[in-house]
Amino acid sequence: MEGVKNKMIKKMSLLSRILVLPMLKDAEGAIITMRMVRKTMEEIGLNSKEYKEAEIKESLDDKGNRTGALTWKPDYPDKDIEIPEPVIEILKNSFNKLDKAGKINFNLLGVIEKLFPEIIEKEDVKEEK
Repeated sequence: MEGVKNKMIKKMSLLSRILVLPMLKDAEGAIITMRMVRKTMEEIGLNSKEYKEAEIKESLDDKGNRTGALTWKPDYPDKDIEIPEPVIEILKNSFNKLDKAGKINFNLLGVIEKLFPEIIEKEDVKEEK
């Protein structure tokens, strides 16, 4: 993202991209921040080529109804995503809100541990006290 000085490259799995995308969808902020969020969402989101390469399929129950669960090739490679600092802060705040509400599940825990280990380290320090 041109013009943004503070940005990070994060290696994101398909699962982390799927989980993070809705968190950005609900973001609010100044125009410039929201333009960064939109650009990041475009990078995180799957294009038709990736969708096909990952062999994404929606699971069906025994009656043939969609379950909402997705499957994909387990060896599908992670993608380097460039995330500007304001978007990083939005994500960290979202994770912190979910944490305070007791709504972190194992999938989100894995995303947080990989993308933002400093959040986990801060929680580990609190536990030690």
